[in-house]
Amino acid sequence: MSAAAEFFRDCHRICDGEVNVSGVVVPVTPRALTNSHVSTSSAPSHSLLHCNIQGLTQRMKIDHFNVFLETLEVKPNFLCLTEHWFNESNILHLNKIHGYNLISSFPRVNTTRGGACVLVGDRVLSEPVQNLGCLSEEGVVECAAVDVKSSPPCLILCVYRPPKYDKANVDKFFSVLDQLLRKAHKKFKIGKIILTGDFNIDILTDNNLKYQFLNFLSSFDLHPNFHTPTRITPTSKTCLDNIFTNFRPHSCNIIATGLSDHLGNFVTFNIGTPKTSEATVSKRCFSEENILSFISEMRAEEWDSIFGENLNVNDRYKIFIGKVRHGLFSSFPLRNCRKLASQRGPKCWITPGIIVSSKRKRVLHELSKTSNDSGFINYVKRYKTTFKKCVKAAKLKNNSDYIKKSKNKVKAVWEVVAREGGRKDSKVEVDKLVENDVLISNKKEIADILNNHFCNIAKKLNLNPNKTHALNLVKNNEKPKVTLTSFRLTTEREVHQVVRSLEPKKSAGWDEVSPFLLKRCSHILTKPLTFLINDSIKHGVFPDLLKYSIVKAIPKKNNIFTLDNLRPISLLSVFSKVFERIIFLRLYEFLEDNNLLSCFQFGFRKGKSTTHAIFEFMDRIVNAVDGSQFAVGAFCDLSKAFDSVNFEILVEKLRCYGVSGSALGWLQSFLLGREQKVVVNSNAQSGYCEVVCGV
Repeated sequence: MSAAAEFFRDCHRICDGEVNVSGVVVPVTPRALTNSHVSTSSAPSHSLLHCNIQGLTQRMKIDHFNVFLETLEVKPNFLCLTEHWFNESNILHLNKIHGYNLISSFPRVNTTRGGACVLVGDRVLSEPVQNLGCLSEEGVVECAAVDVKSSPPCLILCVYRPPKYDKANVDKFFSVLDQLLRKAHKKFKIGKIILTGDFNIDILTDNNLKYQFLNFLSSFDLHPNFHTPTRITPTSKTCLDNIFTNFRPHSCNIIATGLSDHLGNFVTFNIGTPKTSEATVSKRCFSEENILSFISEMRAEEWDSIFGENLNVNDRYKIFIGKVRHGLFSSFPLRNCRKLASQRGPKCWITPGIIVSSKRKRVLHELSKTSNDSGFINYVKRYKTTFKKCVKAAKLKNNSDYIKKSKNKVKAVWEVVAREGGRKDSKVEVDKLVENDVLISNKKEIADILNNHFCNIAKKLNLNPNKTHALNLVKNNEKPKVTLTSFRLTTEREVHQVVRSLEPKKSAGWDEVSPFLLKRCSHILTKPLTFLINDSIKHGVFPDLLKYSIVKAIPKKNNIFTLDNLRPISLLSVFSKVFERIIFLRLYEFLEDNNLLSCFQFGFRKGKSTTHAIFEFMDRIVNAVDGSQFAVGAFCDLSKAFDSVNFEILVEKLRCYGVSGSALGWLQSFLLGREQKVVVNSNAQSGYCEVVCGV
């Protein structure tokens, strides 16, 4: 039989495909190479794939792994990867795997390669088990542990053991594994335990290490599900990778990934009643029909009641917002709907053609492992090179098209950068919090802790600002003697322009009125809103109902839920933003017209930016070098700068700059008496807490 005929026969045997004229196999399905057993129990609810991937740090290998996952008929809920080769600085790149979140990982610190991790599908609730993962020892037992939220509970342990066979290392391996499994059994004694990984112990070879290993795991009621080779080379066939369970899985399969000389272990199983993230939330439907209904209600409202002579600023605003919210509640009733994961950034670039090519590549890769035909091996290498170029081109085109079609191209570019860097969407829900090494999962408790933290940042930083010193710095600067005693009243035209300039976002403050909705009915609400703003300016009072804010905590880094890693995002009333913008325009005009701002203030000024700051910096360096002088730069990054602004000092500084009378009174009213609450997962919330500092 010729080499070509033998090659085609093997292709048929492996994937039941059909050969095209170019001699490349088109597999019908990416079926498993072997089938260990299939249970006759009820249909499985979950599946798990383990693979020694032999490095995902290599260029584009994560992209190829994403393509491989798309070829699977059943996409696993859990991915357990050993030898990912990432370190602490780049471990988040694993989040680039589509549809999965990195829950637990062990990256090496002192040496390269190695490592273990567990990624979980977007809709499965789980959390890392810190007291198990911390038992890992680099070079001996490298472990990642995940607690799957189900009833009964389920624990997934992913372990990598480096191929070291001296007695000291083997004894250390069993010692650490013993501690690991004892703690696991203590916590999950009534649940299911899945131990998977590359143990570098061949259970197909009869030796003492094999029997010691199997007997040791059997003492914890953990039994192997694979007894066929998981690593095939031209000279050996070994079963180093396995999945041990204390229950019988529904099915077990060996899968070729085409990315490593190890084969993947794939199991399906039931874990009782799993908890998923498909929670329902109450939302208002802002359909075009409902919006037109709201506009009709606002047009029919009688606004004369807010113009009464015996009403103060707060009473007028209460009447106004009451009418608006009444129309909002009647036009946009609450409805329960399923909470969906956010889909931001470019859509998947994996085309059907790439999927077909990936299937072909996998078949060729497996055949090349045992082939001695140099011509065939060179053909496989060329095919892989061509495939890499196709993947790179498809991804580049997809990202380029996404940026070109986006209205906000700068935002689109940063979304692509974040995606390529492994950062997930910023709208990550905080469902757990680690404080003083204690894991807190009660949502109400988390909200209370976060609100107390955000409202007292200055106290926790032990900031004791010297008011006298701060004011002397301002007074020592020469300034023209000008004053601003009152703000100029606004007009309906100006208010309308301010409203139209707002970004049409659908996020809203406590009153549930979004910028998008206000812009749709601005022609109706402009008149009463203009009256309210002018009344506020005349009396130097900012309405109390506009001082309430809703705060959401956003992680700076994915899956690290500690107080220091969470930043607050405040959702203010959209009407507050209109008030603020009107006053800002007047205060900024006063400061600019009288040259009260430093010429080196490049931020938050029209016509200036960080680019101008860089030019000024470089110009000074060049002048110093030309003048045979030394150039020295001091760079400062003030932590929590805006969050710790002292209100009293800020008001006194404004007074030093000439702001007084009702203008200063309005700004004081704007700063003081503010309150906020923290909302977690859209349903749990803290009580309101006074904000004593920060802007």
